[in-house]
Amino acid sequence: MRLRHVMFTHVLFCVLVAVLAWTDPAIAQVAWEDDSNLTLGEDPEPLPVEAPEPATTQYLHVAGSAFVPLYGDSGVTYGTKGCTYMTSATHLFMNYSLDLPNNAIVTYLRLYFNDTAAADGTLHLAQYDDGLGYSYLATVTTTGSGGLGSTTLTGLSIPLDYVNYNYVMYWMPGVSGSTMQLCGFRVGYEYFQ
Repeated sequence: MRLRHVMFTHVLFCVLVAVLAWTDPAIAQVAWEDDSNLTLGEDPEPLPVEAPEPATTQYLHVAGSAFVPLYGDSGVTYGTKGCTYMTSATHLFMNYSLDLPNNAIVTYLRLYFNDTAAADGTLHLAQYDDGLGYSYLATVTTTGSGGLGSTTLTGLSIPLDYVNYNYVMYWMPGVSGSTMQLCGFRVGYEYFQ
């Protein structure tokens, strides 16, 4: 009996809701363009364009032991503390692929070395055009033969275009042996994110 009463109550409630919903007049909706009570003001000003994020200065610091020789017959010794030197008298060339963000702007280049040789070593930031050619964008050398030191090239503004070129740090020690050691380099660059 109780079950019948509950079922009857639910059915009656549903019928009542349906009748009320059916007989209640619908509210007409007027499009806002047709509303005579609506007054339109002037067009608002467009939103201001967001200013680009300021360039952030970033650094890449690489040990000399990360460089690889260009030729298979070039002898290389990877010494202690990240320094390296070439042991073969021929093909005295090493490189390191420079992977920075596209459109980064190189602002300075620092070379770390251990030079007790009479000749100077040279580090180039080189731009390669996929076999068509290359150019040196920045060059820094070891200075003198005073041993452990660094040389910094500042005031650079070199944009990097990785869509059309690739970039390499190119080391030429000038002499073989432990008297000319490459200990690393540091590149400062700006990048707009």
